[in-house]
Amino acid sequence: MASNFPSASPIAQSPMPFAPSPTAFDMIPLVAAAGASSSVSPSTPRVPMMPEPPRLRSASTSVSTESLQHPWLSEGLTHRLTNSRKSPEELKQLRKTSGASGKKVVQFYEEQNELIDDLLAPISDNSAEQADTDRKVTMAVQLSLAANVVLFCCQVTAASLSGSLSLLGTATDAFMDLLSGMVLLLADRAAKRQNVLDYPTGKKRYETIGIIVFSCLMAALSLQLVIQGATTLIAFEEKIPTMSWQEIVLICVALCVKVALFFYCYALRRSNTAKTLATDHSNDLTLNTFGLTMALLGTKVIWWIDPIGAIVIGLLILRSWSASAWENIQLLVGRSAPPAFLNKITYIAATHHAKIRQVDTCKAYYLGNSMFVEVDIVLPPEMTLHESHDIGESLQKKLEMLPNVERAFVHCDYEFDHRPEH
Repeated sequence: MASNFPSASPIAQSPMPFAPSPTAFDMIPLVAAAGASSSVSPSTPRVPMMPEPPRLRSASTSVSTESLQHPWLSEGLTHRLTNSRKSPEELKQLRKTSGASGKKVVQFYEEQNELIDDLLAPISDNSAEQADTDRKVTMAVQLSLAANVVLFCCQVTAASLSGSLSLLGTATDAFMDLLSGMVLLLADRAAKRQNVLDYPTGKKRYETIGIIVFSCLMAALSLQLVIQGATTLIAFEEKIPTMSWQEIVLICVALCVKVALFFYCYALRRSNTAKTLATDHSNDLTLNTFGLTMALLGTKVIWWIDPIGAIVIGLLILRSWSASAWENIQLLVGRSAPPAFLNKITYIAATHHAKIRQVDTCKAYYLGNSMFVEVDIVLPPEMTLHESHDIGESLQKKLEMLPNVERAFVHCDYEFDHRPEH
């Protein structure tokens, strides 16, 4: 059976923006199927009805063009959304009149305003911007690799001079960062080498695979650090590290480089590679600061603080990169896009052309760092192939202009009372 737009899609579970006030909108009636009666007495009790089984598409099916026109589209969806925004004065008044729940009410309307602004924002070609971002991300990978070389040299020197297990742990972390940086750099170069015959959809998923490999290496490192620290504590080997100002200066230099790179990569966090590098630099800052502190305490207070520091560093690395690996595995498997993005592509499809009668299905899912989008739209049955093709192709190009959308597929139909396409 046909269902109301925008909840017609079984994928986009989040509703379109609405105001909680019962007088904000009139109830949106169900679209009547061909031959069905829409007159129901208000006094008639509501009796639960079993849904009709989906029927196969039939060549003789007759669909009324008027019945396909959805009320939200005929009455101006964009106008409805624009009028649903709350002005700063209205938000201020709500904060005063809502009592104890005023803060939550205002927060709801502020989030609704942000969603409406995102839906109504114009779509522009971001290919030049994306190329500039890719160039900056490549530079971030190269700078991070160079910084990891400097950090590794500083950490190995400091660990060798002091004999601290905590500093040895941070030195091992620096070595793995160096190795993982090379993995990401190779993955980035492989993704840019296009071969449309062997890889028709490109090789961008190399980047995601590289991050997963990187995370697994870091997790293996963390387990080794935990085992080494625990072995030292169990054997009760009293090894007091020796710290001098040379080791402290070396580590502080490495930390300053990491701080600069963290802010650079954080500014490019829309890219998964840059986001991973920013996480790596943030972890390095935390681990190296913690490792230096534990080494100093092990030198000045009591020796067993140093191996405990090594164990804690290992557990922190394990927790961080296990979560990173799981997140990227989900992206590679094909996790659905966030509800806000599904709402946006539903709105774009619904308002793309005046002759679009319904939006049957909207799907968006990750395949690596980028998303694939599938949209089914309903057009008038009498429309020519030429016109329906132009509408579908222009919608496809518009959807592919959205950030992180690698490919969009648009299916044009003349009715919606059938089994979903696949």
